[in-house]
Amino acid sequence: IPGFDELLAAVAPLIVSVLAAMSCTTACSISLEGQSLWIIKSLPVSPRSVLWSKAAVNLTVLLPCIAVGSGILCAVLKPDPIGCLFLFLTPAAYSVFTALFGLVLNLLFPNFTWTNETAVIKQSVGTFVALLGGMLSAIAPIVLYFNLPGVAPALFLAGTTAVVAAISAGLFCFLRTRGAKMFAAL
Repeated sequence: IPGFDELLAAVAPLIVSVLAAMSCTTACSISLEGQSLWIIKSLPVSPRSVLWSKAAVNLTVLLPCIAVGSGILCAVLKPDPIGCLFLFLTPAAYSVFTALFGLVLNLLFPNFTWTNETAVIKQSVGTFVALLGGMLSAIAPIVLYFNLPGVAPALFLAGTTAVVAAISAGLFCFLRTRGAKMFAAL
């Protein structure tokens, strides 16, 4: 198909971002502490440190996979240097968003009354909303891109990455202030 390689190179960062947005370990990480949450809360560690460590686990899982996958996509698709840069930046921004969004949801919808870890991982409200919200937040720009003909791919990806980074900054501020208090109150 003529022009398909350019189209694929333009939306590849968003496709990788969809996969990153579906990999949220933080949406159930606080709830998994269950009845043992008091142990973490009794340690001489601030609630912020606990929250950042849970986000760091999610980023430790996602960022190396994004680096390898995006490197392979750069080699195969051969986008221009700006397109190659966004193959790394956009999914990384979505990874940060996913980690922070999952933490906020787990603070809003904690579940400590589970009897089986599978229930809190696969059947909790926070996990469902994080998975669905993450997917929709990454699929929406793909749909928008196809409905805005003539937009330069680099400009569109820059705007998408900037919006996701701004939302992540807002989530970060929420977690630093209100989120830390919510965790301390659990």
